[in-house]
Amino acid sequence: MKRVAIAALVVVLGIEAKAESHLSVYMGGIETCVANADDTRMCIGAGAEICMETEPNGMSTHGMVHCMVAERNAWDDLLNVEYGTAQAFAARLDARDKEWAPDYAVRVDQLRDAQRAWIPFRDANCAMEAGAWGEGTFAQVLMAECQMRMTAGRALDLRSHRIWLEGELP
Repeated sequence: MKRVAIAALVVVLGIEAKAESHLSVYMGGIETCVANADDTRMCIGAGAEICMETEPNGMSTHGMVHCMVAERNAWDDLLNVEYGTAQAFAARLDARDKEWAPDYAVRVDQLRDAQRAWIPFRDANCAMEAGAWGEGTFAQVLMAECQMRMTAGRALDLRSHRIWLEGELP
């Protein structure tokens, strides 16, 4: 089962490397959705869904994987922006607190450690979900969907954390 999950990951990563750049057109609304939605989690999967419904063969295994990888990449871009912004706010808070509360002026390290731990967790969790399907081609779809969903969730979590940090600054 572990070999199947690893094979599914290799296939998804291989497809990602070959992903057609024109699919990014479906992902342009993610940042707008996140900025305007009452429930930002409703934004997850929206670009991939439109892509699958619009693209020729979008509902094939290959098409679904391509669309979900394209959306996952868009969420990854947003995740990196949110991470960088959260780091900057954490650094400002750490600098503010370093003299009077040095034990608490470790937010940058905590954020980095959490992100470093999250990446292997995402990969292992998605391999577990895809591995449940064994050798079926649907494992590829599940791997891509899981990585899209978890990357989006992490981007939104980092956004919430960043917004909280903003509120802590004078």
